Amino acid sequence: KGEADISIGVRDLKNAPAYRKFGIDSITKISNVGVSDAQSGFRAYCVKAIQSLALHEEEWGISLEILKKARKLGLKIVEVPISCKYERSSRTHPMKQGLSLVESILYDTLIKKPLRYLLLPGIILLSLATFSFVFLVNLYVQLRVFIVSWAVVFFSTAVLGTLLCFTGLILYALRKRFG
Repeated sequence: KGEADISIGVRDLKNAPAYRKFGIDSITKISNVGVSDAQSGFRAYCVKAIQSLALHEEEWGISLEILKKARKLGLKIVEVPISCKYERSSRTHPMKQGLSLVESILYDTLIKKPLRYLLLPGIILLSLATFSFVFLVNLYVQLRVFIVSWAVVFFSTAVLGTLLCFTGLILYALRKRFG
């Protein structure tokens, strides 16, 4: 009718198997794409939407990529309630489908914003490592006591913080260089 660029059929999940309802609800909330059924395959696209969406995802992640790019391009998305029968199981194992979606979300998050999601937590962990190290040294100088558990905390947070910082910086540099 020309009222939207993308129409999504929102499934009534009352009769869906519990694991499927849980998966659909979880992925929709985690993906934060502004619709109530992010995984619905019941969709209609206008020509403008099809021509403007350059897609790269594979497998189940493409459904989220479509919604994210549509929002970014300012395409109008409407939701239409539909009924759906769950008489047989999907050909794809639910765990495989769920992992594919989580992989897509992590890729989108970590690759597009590595400074926020990798470098910043790395800096926080390095700060905690510094605190642990100062505590250890101070305790040893004052009381001649060495606490192994604090040493493990220091070492673990220092290593993890360093890895996160370097990974975030490398991903940021690669993204800047290769887009």
